[in-house]
Amino acid sequence: MTDTDDGSFALNVAHSEAARLWLDRTMRYLRWGRIYGGCTDGDLTALWITAMCSWAARPAERPLAIDEAEAEFALLDREPPYAFARDEIGHVAARTMADLADMAAAERCAAGERILDLYRDEVARKN
Repeated sequence: MTDTDDGSFALNVAHSEAARLWLDRTMRYLRWGRIYGGCTDGDLTALWITAMCSWAARPAERPLAIDEAEAEFALLDREPPYAFARDEIGHVAARTMADLADMAAAERCAAGERILDLYRDEVARKN
């Protein structure tokens, strides 16, 4: 980030990383055969909420079921029911922020550099 950067570059990199992760998870879910494709809306919602509760209880261990359910929601052109898991999402976010604050500056920089390297590779790649 430069002295004149308003933070938008870092935000763009963060969004790029989130999109890359989402795409990777969705592709993996499709390769595995879309295992929740036959679920009812209620079953898919219940599965996702249960997985979010598990993640909130152990924030370092993101359940695979979250990725799979979110991929299925996306393939159905629907959002997961975030409103039903606000407390869990808040708990995971708070724990993540605390973990970041506990990291040494060198660790944070190294993690940021890894993400930037991926971002640069994607920008440089020909479609």
